[in-house]
Amino acid sequence: STPVAVVVNTLPTAFISGPSNICYGQSATLFINATGTGPWNGTLSDGTVFSGNSSPISVTVTPSVTTTYTISSLHDVVCSAIAAGLTGSATITVNPLPTATISGDNTICNGQPATISVALTGTAPWSITYTDGTTPVTVNGILASPYTFVVNPATTTTYTVTNVTDANTCSNTGTGSATITVNPLPTATISG
Repeated sequence: STPVAVVVNTLPTAFISGPSNICYGQSATLFINATGTGPWNGTLSDGTVFSGNSSPISVTVTPSVTTTYTISSLHDVVCSAIAAGLTGSATITVNPLPTATISGDNTICNGQPATISVALTGTAPWSITYTDGTTPVTVNGILASPYTFVVNPATTTTYTVTNVTDANTCSNTGTGSATITVNPLPTATISG
């Protein structure tokens, strides 16, 4: 009988890695370091299909909640691997977007101060940018909610928050508005 040469190919292996934190609505890139003979294709634990001609393979995901990704299957041009040889996990924590709700409608007389309040959610410390419609003001290092500030407009003015950023570096626009109505001081004329 004629001897037959049998080539035994090794199963492909892979290790997954990626970022640990993102903000809600953002995408993250996972990296799959694969061995074997490319090109590769496979599936992540959430059903995401990936492929690539060179290692590491980049896979973009957009989780809406905190998710742990593992590799469910991997195929190279010769062999397939399921579970064995597919190691590591990448847990991506999805941080909620912070919010900033401004309030404090008030009526004052010209020259009087008024207090405006901004209710904040997310993780302290916060930074906010608010405006009177003309001049933006940025306040950093806010440690507690609500944050209050005093204004003294010369005319009726509406204040809004244009941006809020929290400790997770997540950003969002603010909601609501605070209108300070300014009444003129009374005048008196003496004649006689």
